[in-house]
Amino acid sequence: SCFKGVFRLPPAHKLIVTPGRVEVSEYYAPAPGPALGSMSEQDYEEGFVEVFTQSVEARLRAPLGTVGSMLSGGMDSGSVVAVGKDILHARSQGPLPTFSAVRPPQVDCAESRAIYAAVQMPLIDPVLVLLDEAQEQLPFLTSKYEEPFDGRFVFLDAVYSSASLHGQSVVLDGAAGDLVLGHGSYIKRLIQQGRLKRAMVEIIGQSRHNLGPSFVKNFMRHTRAAIVPEMVKKLLRGLQESHHISTALKDSLVAKQFADNVQITERFRMLRQTNNSDSRRSFPAELSNLIRPNITVGRERYARIAAANGVEARDPYLDKRVVDYCTQLPGHILTANGWPKMILRRVMADRLPDEVRWARGKPHLGYLFSASFFQRAYEQGELSLVGLQGDLHGYVDEKALADAWQVFRHVGDVGKICEAFILAKWLSTYVDRPVVLGD
Repeated sequence: SCFKGVFRLPPAHKLIVTPGRVEVSEYYAPAPGPALGSMSEQDYEEGFVEVFTQSVEARLRAPLGTVGSMLSGGMDSGSVVAVGKDILHARSQGPLPTFSAVRPPQVDCAESRAIYAAVQMPLIDPVLVLLDEAQEQLPFLTSKYEEPFDGRFVFLDAVYSSASLHGQSVVLDGAAGDLVLGHGSYIKRLIQQGRLKRAMVEIIGQSRHNLGPSFVKNFMRHTRAAIVPEMVKKLLRGLQESHHISTALKDSLVAKQFADNVQITERFRMLRQTNNSDSRRSFPAELSNLIRPNITVGRERYARIAAANGVEARDPYLDKRVVDYCTQLPGHILTANGWPKMILRRVMADRLPDEVRWARGKPHLGYLFSASFFQRAYEQGELSLVGLQGDLHGYVDEKALADAWQVFRHVGDVGKICEAFILAKWLSTYVDRPVVLGD
């Protein structure tokens, strides 16, 4: 963890401590059960709707009127809302409150356009969290986190804060939808099976829909993954890991002495080892290998930021029933003609607006929120190079910080300065925290 001497359990692991031993073991991974076999598309879709509805219904359990949901411009949270509102309506307990971070209608933004279409759904009570309004909470939103870099996700905090103010103690989301409904190595497996025509259709479709890199890069990536022997891949992964760590450190603001003191290279290697399951065995194993680090970095972050606002975050896509069912779906049900999550697009045909179901990529509003927040912090005098240099002395490389500041001021890229500002805020907020000294 980011605290000295404090370690976290990997997701789905348990720790047993007895006088004679300390044992860490995994208690759950997506079950590598048999594929569902040959069925009609309708059968696959009905099976998904059944387990997904059960999952959403389970996460609606709470005192009446205290459950809401995020509603972004994508299908994942949209599908949660579409199912959840109908469940509540059948119980005569609706409408379902929804919370959306959005830019004003007059500002051209693809995701905001999709959100404005989504909030027209019946049986919901939409709350729009506008960027200009959320900015008023800037001092509060950047100084209350348990872990320093949760502060980058100011749009999440703005949404949870709004939900709390409206009386919600539970907020649903669809953060894991991309993973659980991802097609994984489907195209690579098509190439290995000699189904080259089908593989080409998928690669061309991805590029055409702006859902991935260019056709050439996509083709080379999938082909390389399919034909390079596993022994060579293993060797390359080892070389790439060392290169990745050194490059990450070189490109970061971290001071070399501080990095050495906290053994940051070893931390990288421990993280990789934790997530290094053998994904060649099956699609479920591959999915597990993707979900685990996402839970650590993403799901836990949602939970922490929600908890800071007195809210519990719940994601129906990480229900065991949904995960296990999706791992047993054939690739062509998950992706078709370059469109990912095709099964979700089909089952939501009469439940979500087409502007949401067929969106061709979108700008991430989270970045737009962050960029605006930190530009405003600069304008208000809360963010300055001199201030950062003083607060972060010993933690960051001063030249790298000065270079990042120039990029921020002249290009508008808030990336590194955002991280520096959040760390400085976190350090100054917790400077008086009690310190437990070792022996």
